[in-house]
Amino acid sequence: MLMKYSAINDLFQHKQLKFNTSILMYVSVKKHEMNASYFGETPEGTGQAEDYRLKLSPRKARQQY
Repeated sequence: MLMKYSAINDLFQHKQLKFNTSILMYVSVKKHEMNASYFGETPEGTGQAEDYRLKLSPRKARQQY
């Protein structure tokens, strides 16, 4: 009987760990999306903000700051 309880407990701990990992990954992605939207990061990646601004307007990117 003790072995059966241990196996169930191990399974529960494994599922809990998997759930916690999923939550942390979700929060990490959401945090990145918030940083991207609030700090001017483009969907193409960091360091390409000026290229992105040039696509939006014919004016030079440095004139849009």
